[in-house]
Amino acid sequence: MILPTTHVVFINQPRVADLPLHAASVSSDGNTVVGYVEDRSRGSRDVRWAPCKWSQKKGLERLGLGEALKGLATQCSADGSVVIGSVWRDSTVWTAVWRNGTEPKLISKDYSLSDSDAGGPSLSGDGVWVVGMSRHRPFKWSASTGLEFLKRPSGESADGAATGINYNGTVIVGYVIGAEVPLALRQISYRTVLPKHSFIPCLWQAGRGSKLVKYGNEKWVDPLAVTGDGNSFIANVKSAKGDWPVQWTAKDGFQRFDGIHQKPAHSIRRIAEDGGIFYGLCIDEKYPKRQFLRTVWSDNGPTDLKDFLRSIGAISLLKHDSLDIQGMSYKSKVIVGTYQDRQSVSHSWIVDTR
Repeated sequence: MILPTTHVVFINQPRVADLPLHAASVSSDGNTVVGYVEDRSRGSRDVRWAPCKWSQKKGLERLGLGEALKGLATQCSADGSVVIGSVWRDSTVWTAVWRNGTEPKLISKDYSLSDSDAGGPSLSGDGVWVVGMSRHRPFKWSASTGLEFLKRPSGESADGAATGINYNGTVIVGYVIGAEVPLALRQISYRTVLPKHSFIPCLWQAGRGSKLVKYGNEKWVDPLAVTGDGNSFIANVKSAKGDWPVQWTAKDGFQRFDGIHQKPAHSIRRIAEDGGIFYGLCIDEKYPKRQFLRTVWSDNGPTDLKDFLRSIGAISLLKHDSLDIQGMSYKSKVIVGTYQDRQSVSHSWIVDTR
């Protein structure tokens, strides 16, 4: 695989603290964390998610919902002034944009209300462009242009999704839906069947049009994100032979990620904007249900998540189980994540090494 070019070195003793929200992401400058809190004001049986953001300077700030019932903040611009996420209104999930704490601007009907690792809308680092999926079609949106559907290289409309965008919005990555795949090729086991149609990675580049980026004969290649400079993107491959992550660059094409301790890599879930750190999962196949090993990839190769946290001085986090990374700032100087306590209650944490 292509190892990240940024050598991550932490000199200062890190500041490790709990956060008052469920963290979903952190800004590139490391000063703003976005996510949600659980609103129990209507009683324990009617728990609703309230989108919010947090900074050390201003503390926890709730974002407006307008006429929506609940929502999530999932990503923010490099300086934290623009936030995107999803809100639930009129039995429909919408992609939403907040600017400087204003009420949400609803820009497209979404397809899920989730803070999961991939598949939701994505925001350019400068806060201008939003990309995602609306009516099963990839789109880009800005306040000045409105919503525009992205097309195939042939100029035809495309079913699919835009899943990542670089800092200034000049490079968008996503996938378009290909031909239907025969059931015999999709069947993994009695209970598991891969998607009906193939997923083909696609790059949309300002001034250069779009192009399909095929990975051999693989049918399901799902791009996750593109680096801030637009020179590389990460994708997760699903196959009857298993799942694995790949990195693409214009120079070297696709290269597969190495696993940890001879355990195969399974998927990438988060990347730093500069491409210096990747976070994801490897598979421990010795267990009947194939347990996942949380793994960090840097220029030193793959490392167990707890070993990585130990190496940067975040010792106090090692006592927790179910640790996850949810976001990383530029050069990974600030990292946010979650863990579960012994009562299976989720908490969020921040490690600041600046």
